[in-house]
Amino acid sequence: MRHSLLASVVEIAAHNSRYQDRLAMFEVGPIFIADEDEILPAEQTRLSLVMSGQRSVPGWQNGRSDTYNFFDLKGVLEALFNELHLDIRYEPVEHPTYPPIRTARRRLGDIQIGVMGELHPLVVEQFDMQLEDKDQPVLAADIDLDALIAHIPSHYPYDPISPYPAVHEDIAVVVDKGVAAKEVEEVIRNS
Repeated sequence: MRHSLLASVVEIAAHNSRYQDRLAMFEVGPIFIADEDEILPAEQTRLSLVMSGQRSVPGWQNGRSDTYNFFDLKGVLEALFNELHLDIRYEPVEHPTYPPIRTARRRLGDIQIGVMGELHPLVVEQFDMQLEDKDQPVLAADIDLDALIAHIPSHYPYDPISPYPAVHEDIAVVVDKGVAAKEVEEVIRNS
């Protein structure tokens, strides 16, 4: 019975780092927390993510891109929370798995939803990740899905689809060859 889903995902990422330079993976599953008042442990559903490597796949037209960073992981999580119509706040926090300045916890009101950040170099070393660059960050997040799902609104405001079809119009203007396009644009904008 595992106590952390994040360790499982980092272990899988470490194994895959031997074959791939670019990693972005997640896992959803249960963890079990010992409860002193109960015989059986409490079960929680968690979501864990790990990202590392180049932001985009290098190709013949583009060279090497920047590596994933803290803000890429934050963007992935913000996209998820926006689609779920949840207002999540980020606060700096200290956690032994992450370096002090590259860590944030996510809060929904007074409830902590999870922790995210760049994994501490000692954690990366312990899992024996085969990184192309030793300074390459390994980003990870751990989210309490049970707490998150409990706060997803059943109804939320939206803009209805217009019952009228879109109208696209094109206009043609005849002007002398000596008139600059910028002048035409200014006249249109002013009118």
